[in-house]
Amino acid sequence: MWMRLNLLLHIGVALLETHLDTTFFKLLIELGYFGLH
Repeated sequence: MWMRLNLLLHIGVALLETHLDTTFFKLLIELGYFGLH
């Protein structure tokens, strides 16, 4: 039971990190796009 909760926690953190990374990447792309135009 504890191992399963621990695994879910790690998966959740990994998903959160990748989501934050993609959001940050999108912001950078938008800033660069507006900076060019």
